[in-house]
Amino acid sequence: MAASRGESCPSSEILRSGKTGEYLFPSSSSDSGVCQICLKQPYRYTCPRCNVPYCSSTCYKDQKHAECSESFYKENFMDALKDSDMSVEEKKRMGEMLQRLEIENPADSDDEYSDDEQSLAERLQGVDLDADPDVVWERLTESERLEFAQILKSENLGMLVPSWKPWWMQHDAELIEVVKQEGLDSISLGSSQSSTSVPKAISSIPKLSEILKNNEPSPLVVYDIINVIFSYSLLIRFYNGEVTEFTIELAQHLLDISQALSANKNYTSTEEAVHSAIEHVTKNLKEAGNQRLNCLQDVTHILLGKSPSHPLDYVEGALSDCWRIASSAKKSVAKDSSQKQFQKQLFGCKKKLEFHLAWAAEFLESFKIAAIEVQCLHRTLLQEEQLQRKVESSFDTKIRKKHSETKPSKLIEEITK
Repeated sequence: MAASRGESCPSSEILRSGKTGEYLFPSSSSDSGVCQICLKQPYRYTCPRCNVPYCSSTCYKDQKHAECSESFYKENFMDALKDSDMSVEEKKRMGEMLQRLEIENPADSDDEYSDDEQSLAERLQGVDLDADPDVVWERLTESERLEFAQILKSENLGMLVPSWKPWWMQHDAELIEVVKQEGLDSISLGSSQSSTSVPKAISSIPKLSEILKNNEPSPLVVYDIINVIFSYSLLIRFYNGEVTEFTIELAQHLLDISQALSANKNYTSTEEAVHSAIEHVTKNLKEAGNQRLNCLQDVTHILLGKSPSHPLDYVEGALSDCWRIASSAKKSVAKDSSQKQFQKQLFGCKKKLEFHLAWAAEFLESFKIAAIEVQCLHRTLLQEEQLQRKVESSFDTKIRKKHSETKPSKLIEEITK
């Protein structure tokens, strides 16, 4: 009998089939639209590896899903070792980390290798970290693999998995001269190679006149697009460029953060559009909120485009990538009757993005002005943040000084008669 809503699921009720990472759940629970990990909340996502329905990242990382999660960590491990762009210093730190695993987690009797057998250094002797990542993984003990998984979950992930390099950072040399002339010289422009190519603009977008019929297009739509692009860049950075793996989660976060897409919100200024996104990031994805200044720079890069001769490439690429994320998510939940509302939101999101793409094609000049406005907002927020840190530091200093100057009161006072 399947566990009822709110009860913990007995281990005997979660079975694995012969294929690694493939789960078989009680049919009654699966049909109810409930998360198969906690059995409490309605599920919102499906694991792309084992198809387990789950409600949150907490459940995704739960022990019941550990086998599948470990494969994710292993893939990151493999990617980190295979990455040809890793510097000598990064590879050195990788080796040091493996050595630290041996010191902090000596193999116990349950591991494949016991203390009196080969050490980690001996097991990895002659193994090429670049060419043989599978061999490296196989020669780690269970405790070492677990420790490695914990490191991947921690803030040290960046040390092991190379950071994704945004495609919108590439600019032709001719644009750099234009930027300097138009007062945007503080933004860092370059032509360094990115991790991925610019997303291809989707085809078959109707003309703006066909969408609006007899209505006049508003020049304020550029602020809605800023809201979308800011939300997009924040999420892509947060997911380290992994778009295809988590399209349902990405699409849900995009709807949560960008009210221009989910609530048909219309903005009248750059500041309003950006602050709305920041507010909803704080509500729905707080751990990504510290990227706001980087994302403002991202928006400037995207609005500027690759070059004066291709000013729309990046705007169209970002909006088209959002469209594909929504489309892929919609396809993934198409047969799920419990996701009707989500499907409806995704359909509306796609239509709004198609409108944005049609509008962008006819209002090229708007993005040049918008780029300057976004950069000015970046400077303002940066100054506010620096001032706040200065005030907090000064306040902490005064508190510590006052505390050190305060004479300790007597805990026991002699009473004289």
